[in-house]
Amino acid sequence: MHIKKILTFLASAIITWLPVGAEDIRFIGDDNLIYRIDTETVHAEILGVKTGVKLTGEVRIPEKVTYEGVDYTVDAVGRFDTFWTSEPDYDDKPCFYQQDEITSVYIPKTVKDIGYRTFAGCKSLKSFSVSPSSPYFRSDGGNLFIRCKNGDKQLLRYPPGTGATSWTMPESCEEICEGAFADNTTLESITFTGRFVWIKPGAFYGATALKTFKAHSSAGDESMYVKDGILYHYPAIVAAVPPALTNGVIIVPEGVTTIYSGAFYGNKAQYVRFPSSLENIGDWAFTASAIVDLIVPANVTEIGHYAFSNCKSLKKADIRANITQGCGFFENCSALTECTLPPTLTYMERHFFRNCSSLSTLCLPSTVTRMETSGGQFSGTAITKVVWPEHLDEIPQSCFEDCASLTSITLPSTLRKINDFAFSAAAIETINTGGASEIGYRAFADCPNLRKVVIPANNDTVKLGRIAFELVNNGSLFINAKDIVCYEPDSSLDDAFYTYGSMDLQLYTTIQTCRHGFVSYWRTLYYVPGAEEIARRGKPNSKSELMYTLSADKKANSVTVTVSPRFWWVKPKAVRVDNVEATASSDGLKWTAKVKTGDKYTVEVDFTARDVKMNATHQFPMPEAGVDDIEIDSAGPDIEISRGEIRITGTGDSPRWQIYNASGIVTARGEGTTISTGNMTPGIYMIAIDDIHHSIVKKIRI
Repeated sequence: MHIKKILTFLASAIITWLPVGAEDIRFIGDDNLIYRIDTETVHAEILGVKTGVKLTGEVRIPEKVTYEGVDYTVDAVGRFDTFWTSEPDYDDKPCFYQQDEITSVYIPKTVKDIGYRTFAGCKSLKSFSVSPSSPYFRSDGGNLFIRCKNGDKQLLRYPPGTGATSWTMPESCEEICEGAFADNTTLESITFTGRFVWIKPGAFYGATALKTFKAHSSAGDESMYVKDGILYHYPAIVAAVPPALTNGVIIVPEGVTTIYSGAFYGNKAQYVRFPSSLENIGDWAFTASAIVDLIVPANVTEIGHYAFSNCKSLKKADIRANITQGCGFFENCSALTECTLPPTLTYMERHFFRNCSSLSTLCLPSTVTRMETSGGQFSGTAITKVVWPEHLDEIPQSCFEDCASLTSITLPSTLRKINDFAFSAAAIETINTGGASEIGYRAFADCPNLRKVVIPANNDTVKLGRIAFELVNNGSLFINAKDIVCYEPDSSLDDAFYTYGSMDLQLYTTIQTCRHGFVSYWRTLYYVPGAEEIARRGKPNSKSELMYTLSADKKANSVTVTVSPRFWWVKPKAVRVDNVEATASSDGLKWTAKVKTGDKYTVEVDFTARDVKMNATHQFPMPEAGVDDIEIDSAGPDIEISRGEIRITGTGDSPRWQIYNASGIVTARGEGTTISTGNMTPGIYMIAIDDIHHSIVKKIRI
């Protein structure tokens, strides 16, 4: 079997060898160019120039390059815009990118492919010369044309360094390629013959001095004509607008029905007025233009992909067009602060507002019923709050990625899936995942402030991708779904939850098994019956945040309550015993009240949990002789501890119970509302009542 090998190298002596997967990549020094060779076809492609090398004067593309005694035919130059390699001396940019001291380039007969950005930034380039026997390219007046069957059809590159201020298009040219006039700073006018010419988007981008187009024919005589410096296709289609035509207002005349793809690409006009006759705006029509305010009238029925992208000065957009979908409309419009979209819009495709770094409000009409899952619709924006619509059951990939100002997210129970990178690098501190049963790879990763994650019980099973969440150190995770699984069958949930710093994460869950793969040595696990309530309310549960210690002095008619917060973020503020205000100690943990002693005491505690004001109330029995104090978790059903027994109230007549020691071993089990503790040694115990866990601390005076 013949195995195909792809090799990349610098022509001459071998300096390193790197195997990459199924490819053998080699780099060979002493020459200035990097090649990619194919040992099966015996062809080579020039990828670029070695880092640090500055080419000057004429560059001659060779017909062949020799490696290990084999001649490889050079048939392509910069066919790909970029090409990744492991070569440390290769910049991974377009082939001759910013080689601004090259003055001429020779193309041999063997080359049949040249990338359109191959000579980007070659500002001193004055001419191309091509082998007369080349079947693929031809030079005419120093310009580089792609040769087609019927003549020189496509202008690939007009050399920017000629210094010419005007140029006339040859009659044989039928197409101008993207970037053909890039980097030109002197050309002011171009004359067309009137024959139809297809102009690719961005053909004149970078021609900063180009002010007007001219034509030999008058309107209606041929398929193309010029009016007021603008190039039209017959009968009334805007084909191209010179970048430097004006820096003020361009009024598109009445009767025009279409603005072609890239027509205003890079134009300096700040305002464009559209006619009532306009129906279609093409792809990239206004890309990189200088418009600052945009109103698209209702008569427009189609707007192409990325039509207004990279408009760095655009501040306000009002799209009144009768359109149903849009893709990348305002990508990289970094000054955009306000946008109105039409009520007819139902499908929002990818990159709609991506990198609109000044847009602070979510612009998502209620009429949108679908969003492209490849996403990025709002990534890189300044949005601060997201309330996801109930009728959209999926959040696209990277939808809000890199939204560094996003601090509030509300997700509905109707949500089904959160895709990869959806909220990556957002500024949120807490997130409730709503109804999502699938949460993708790094969906909430790189969130530097994320402290709390709640996965509610809206679904029996929730699937998580790798590093779905990344929390700050000492963050809190509340899981209430019945089961959690990972996308990758060999992954554990340690792959789904990451933390910053010392890898300490507190897990609160109603799941009562550890088969889910949590690593206990760096996570503190709590089985909290209040976790479900926490998820439902979206804030801490007052019955699971505090532990109390009660002691009474009958002679002094005083009761001291020691409030022991479970977590550092719980702060006691006030304590009342039988409605009598208690006085706090200096550390704010011991509270003493003068009350009449009795059989029971009602203790009420005001506290804050993560700055949320809360209140908890519990009734305590009077401590009996021989018992120094009683410490009880106030969550769940009422539990009364007296000498020799535990009484359970607030449940059925015959609750099932189990008692665990600190090691998790069952020491007793049974049914009923009374549990004998006479044989229990002092220590910390966990009691499960009807399969719900409650922690108990019993201290007996020695």
